[in-house]
Amino acid sequence: MSFDEPYDDSSSCPILDLKVINRSTSTIIVKRVDIHVQAVWKVPGCYKRDIRDIEEVTDGILDSSASYDLTIPDRAPPFLLSQRVSHVLQPNEADRFRIGLHRPAFGKIVVLSMVAKVVYGSESSEELSGELLCSFRSDSDELDRWRANAQRTYAQVAHEIRERRGHMSKRLFELLEEMEAGGG
Repeated sequence: MSFDEPYDDSSSCPILDLKVINRSTSTIIVKRVDIHVQAVWKVPGCYKRDIRDIEEVTDGILDSSASYDLTIPDRAPPFLLSQRVSHVLQPNEADRFRIGLHRPAFGKIVVLSMVAKVVYGSESSEELSGELLCSFRSDSDELDRWRANAQRTYAQVAHEIRERRGHMSKRLFELLEEMEAGGG
C-alpha cells in the first residue's frame, strides 16, 4: 500500500493510491479501507499561482482496477471514514485501486493527517499505511493576498504540520514552502 497525490484535468482532489499484493499461498479478498482522520488544518488561501501546475499524474506499471470516492466531513477530528471494496487476489497477484478524497465547501485550503488501513481476508487482517499528510487545492476564488499580520500564523501552522513527520505529498510540500516564505 502506498500513498500518492496525482491530479488530472478532471479531478481536484487528493487520491489515496493503494497497491496491494497477496504474498500468501491462498486467495484473499480485500474488503474495506478505513481512513482514520487524525488532524485537520484549515488554512486561508495563500497561493499566488495555480497549484495545478505543480504535479503531473504518473500511473506506473500497475493500472488501477477501480476508483472510489469519499467526502471528508467538516467536523473535528479524530473520526473514521470507511470505504467498502471488493478485490479478489490470488496468491502472488497484485492489484491497484484509488480512493478520491473530496472536501465539502470549507472555503479554505485544507491539510489532512490520516492513517489508512486495508482490511482483508476471512479473519479481517489489517495493513496500516503510517501517517499520511495531504492538502486539497484551492479554487481560484479562494486565492488571497498575504496580510502582514497573518504571516506569523501561517508560519506557525506550517511548523506544526512539518512536525507531524508523516509521509507528505508533493503538493503539501509546495504549500508549506509558500506559507513559510510569506506567500512567495
